[in-house]
Amino acid sequence: MAAQFPACSGSSSRSGASSRRRRQPGKPIPYRQLPFDYEPADVCDCGEKMPQWISWSDPNPGRRYRNCKIRSIAGGIGCQVFKWIDDPLDAHHKQLVRDLRDAVWDRDEEIERLQVEIERLQEEKFLLAARKQSNPEPKKMRGFMVWVLSVAFVICCTWVMCRN
Repeated sequence: MAAQFPACSGSSSRSGASSRRRRQPGKPIPYRQLPFDYEPADVCDCGEKMPQWISWSDPNPGRRYRNCKIRSIAGGIGCQVFKWIDDPLDAHHKQLVRDLRDAVWDRDEEIERLQVEIERLQEEKFLLAARKQSNPEPKKMRGFMVWVLSVAFVICCTWVMCRN
């Protein structure tokens, strides 16, 4: 009998799912090394040390690259030097990194949604406490209504018994 691995069961069925997903802003994990914290320096044609980044695109997930500092800042203006640091991933590892990236983004969305829900519930709790504090009458009214209904019931029972 084959062993079941629930944590891994869905990974092969999601192939291609990354390209259909809405692209998420930001990086799924923090950089372990800042963009300029590498040696030896890799200089572009502008004479500037190139920053090192990590691609999270579907074609190159998790792959490190360096490009012109001026191009990074000025949005396309600069010497256009671009170079990959890592070799391309094979299809299996590429999909694995995509799935892990998407799982992190899904968790981030869920955390954000839950934080909004927590804030909403805290506000609702505050409003209910304020309403309860400003209007303690419902408890008194409830007790009074129970008393009135009990007296009315006794009167009705007495009246019915007297008619017989």
